[in-house]
Amino acid sequence: MNLLTAILSFLAPRSPASYPPTAILNNIIKSGTFEVPPKLDEVNATLDLMKKEGYGRLVAVDLEPVSMRPYWRATDTGVKHWMDTGRIMLGE
Repeated sequence: MNLLTAILSFLAPRSPASYPPTAILNNIIKSGTFEVPPKLDEVNATLDLMKKEGYGRLVAVDLEPVSMRPYWRATDTGVKHWMDTGRIMLGE
């Protein structure tokens, strides 16, 4: 499983809820999916790619109004992609 699939497998089943990158990372690490756990900067970079049109806009970001912290969620397209590719779930 690659990091993009892992992120979508965490976010899509929880849609429309949104999560900060640290929560996404912690759930991926807890899942034991990767022999070498990803780092936060890798999760952030993958999320940035996933929101681009070339990647199908699988995720979207909302900024918390006061702190401007990013909270990520799966888009309808991301949920459909997840459903079409096996509905793998990660995290608690």
